[in-house]
Amino acid sequence: MLKDEVRTNTYRNSIYHKHLFKDKIVMDVGFGTGILSMFAAKSGAKRVLAVTAKAKCIFARSSSPTWPFSPDKSSRINVDSIVDVIQCKIEDIKELPFGVEKVDIIISKWMGYCLFNESKLNTVLYTRDKWDNVRKMAITEPLVDVVDNNQVVTGNYCVKETYLRM
Repeated sequence: MLKDEVRTNTYRNSIYHKHLFKDKIVMDVGFGTGILSMFAAKSGAKRVLAVTAKAKCIFARSSSPTWPFSPDKSSRINVDSIVDVIQCKIEDIKELPFGVEKVDIIISKWMGYCLFNESKLNTVLYTRDKWDNVRKMAITEPLVDVVDNNQVVTGNYCVKETYLRM
């Protein structure tokens, strides 16, 4: 994802709404490189629980103890004090650390590529049902965003037809 500048910047811009993340408990499902967790920490999250089943993802956290993208050293944040990595499958977590019972925000790069590679939709839905604290608010106050047609840089093309059974 880090090489995909448009995708990374889109995630960053959607997370950089400090009024939404300030003092919130955030869960990053499928920690990966840790970029979404760092964005959440930079946006003022009180704690970020970064869940991953992959051992190699721990390196991303330990190699970057402070927010690396701030040219002004006084505005750098200590990521280690905010982001906590939980190395296991989300379905295997019996209770959250630090006495946390529910999370306020769930973030994830859940789609993968065309919903085929690394699709985590089932895991995100499981997480929402088990740990999410804002379900009632999300249902009563939906967020709707409209993209100007001039900003769409793609057309409609069928790449592959797939039948998904539920």
